[in-house]
Amino acid sequence: MSSRLRNPELPDPPKQKLRKTFRNSFFLSKVFAQISTFNTGLAKEGNALLTREHVVSESLEELFGIQDRIRKRAS
Repeated sequence: MSSRLRNPELPDPPKQKLRKTFRNSFFLSKVFAQISTFNTGLAKEGNALLTREHVVSESLEELFGIQDRIRKRAS
């Protein structure tokens, strides 16, 4: 190991390399799981926002319709 400290270009011993690969793959799997959870949360929030936007746009259309009827009666 001390020779590796002096020369970092030496390859990892096989066992250490396997442990490092396992550690990296485990870490990456946790990161991907967090990204997946985050994306699911974003999708749910996006759907909720679209639903709210749809309700608001329907309400606005209804209000503009009422406003038009009031204008027609006034004229």
